[in-house]
Amino acid sequence: MHSGSPPGPTRPPACGLAGGRPARAIGAGGGGGRAPHDTVIRLERLRSDGDDPLVYSVASIVRDAIPGPVRHFDWSGSLSDMLAAHGHPPVSSAARLSAVELPEDVQRRYSLGGFGPWLLISETVITPAGRPVLYAEDYHRGDAFAFNVLRR
Repeated sequence: MHSGSPPGPTRPPACGLAGGRPARAIGAGGGGGRAPHDTVIRLERLRSDGDDPLVYSVASIVRDAIPGPVRHFDWSGSLSDMLAAHGHPPVSSAARLSAVELPEDVQRRYSLGGFGPWLLISETVITPAGRPVLYAEDYHRGDAFAFNVLRR
């Protein structure tokens, strides 16, 4: 079983600008103090241990939280560390955990069929000012991870 931070990406991350559901989840599109025209950075990563795929993730980051052209960043590290380095340190998050099958298009694209259920953590990350800056959907391979959760 793996715990803590997953290993580095197995493939170069796919990164671009987007709108839609993830943008709404972090307040773009008119809610949460964001303007309807605001955009987010959409980052897709597949992480593995050698040839063993472990985590597939899709993250949406408020565009103005990361300055400069998105293609010039090293997206292989921690998004929390990157946000903190640019003045938007995460201090809390709201997350939902569920057992799901990896989406079929992702299974086909990365040859990830046959691994059984994955643990999906859908999370919205908040700054000290109460601003949501990151929405992430992280799929952890169900047979490779265990998590401890503290509920209050």
